[in-house]
Amino acid sequence: MPLHDWLAAAVGFSVATVLGLGANRLLEAVGHGQEEELLDGFPRSRWHLSVAFQALIFPTLCLASVLASRAHGLSFAQYLKAPSIALPLRARWYVYSLFGSQARDMCPMPAATSMLMKVHHWVVVCACALALMAPKGFGLFTASTFVLECGSMMYNLRVLYPGSSVINVLYQVVMLISNSVAILGGVYFLKISDVPLWFRLLFFIADFGVCLGRQRHALKDAGFIGSKNEAFDAESRGAAASVATLAMPQRRAAAMNRSRTKVAAKKACWPWAGMALAGAFRPRTPGQALPAAAPPRALLRKGPVLFPTPATRLMTLGR
Repeated sequence: MPLHDWLAAAVGFSVATVLGLGANRLLEAVGHGQEEELLDGFPRSRWHLSVAFQALIFPTLCLASVLASRAHGLSFAQYLKAPSIALPLRARWYVYSLFGSQARDMCPMPAATSMLMKVHHWVVVCACALALMAPKGFGLFTASTFVLECGSMMYNLRVLYPGSSVINVLYQVVMLISNSVAILGGVYFLKISDVPLWFRLLFFIADFGVCLGRQRHALKDAGFIGSKNEAFDAESRGAAASVATLAMPQRRAAAMNRSRTKVAAKKACWPWAGMALAGAFRPRTPGQALPAAAPPRALLRKGPVLFPTPATRLMTLGR
């Protein structure tokens, strides 16, 4: 890839990331910094923003990529096989936006996020960078990832509205279609002879593995594999984390109240302890009985007092 294409890619990735982070800050400003329910470590509004990206921005930019290549004199088949450097700049905007949609969640990545979600983000951003360097198939990468994002959009809606039966059915149907189309795209990429065999195999294995994992997740959620809703254990942990996060101020306040109560109890006990010690070591007449807590005078008379205290001074004066 020429140097100016590298610079264009760096600028495109950076601008998309900044715009994504700006969208996050805008959501926080609209919510006035209020506590939100966490879903797999992310605030609920972030999931809504992801759906907006997948439903509005990605289709627009993907269509713009196809139209730009057609205006450049390429057919759809040629567009699928072409490398990024053979396509106009507008044809790369979709990949930049896909990169930014993931990078905005990684600055920083929430600690409560599941490992699967972290790996997903890193795989997407690395794939976007590698697609620009691929000798062929940039258009195929764009089309395949867009189809996969359609299934991901239904997954996000499934997480946001788990009680909707309509969304559950659409999630299963769209996820199956998107995974099947993406696998067919991988098979098509295997037939492009201009690409080195190792690169074709790497792309196909990654594509098949991602689709297999996504479909397995959907089937587990439908109850066909394992127990029903077992696939959403991460969401349950995310919801539990959100409850714990919302309860942190109350827990902290309760702990501070307990600490203050203990300190107040200790302060209240000190005067009584001092009075008890003073009464125990008060000088007494020879015939007066000693309290049980007071040490015998015979023991106090043995040896010099190395570290005299007010109590021992009083007893010395009473001898």
